[in-house]
Amino acid sequence: MADVQITCINRVPGDNSYDGITHLGTATRKWTRQQVIIWINAKEHTFYTMKDGKRVNIHVYDDKQRPPHLQTYADDKWANDLLDLPECSLQPAMAAALERSGAGSKLA
Repeated sequence: MADVQITCINRVPGDNSYDGITHLGTATRKWTRQQVIIWINAKEHTFYTMKDGKRVNIHVYDDKQRPPHLQTYADDKWANDLLDLPECSLQPAMAAALERSGAGSKLA
């Protein structure tokens, strides 16, 4: 199991909601939102980000009224910390090449 610090996101242009997040990543890798949801639900990997020097865990939020999405949870409340992250700079062509090689789907 890997424990991954997420440092950036990509989203659909103009969609500033959690539903608009398409990818989550680090300085060198990124994964689709759906793949991260699968890993979290299967308890294969954990993900977190940092807020004000503190670890904030990323969870799957499923209110049954819309598709599940990723959101941070800390201090007994859901927060918007993912939406505060910068855009990932990893180019789509590089991400696609990583996926084709299998490296983009592995964490270790």
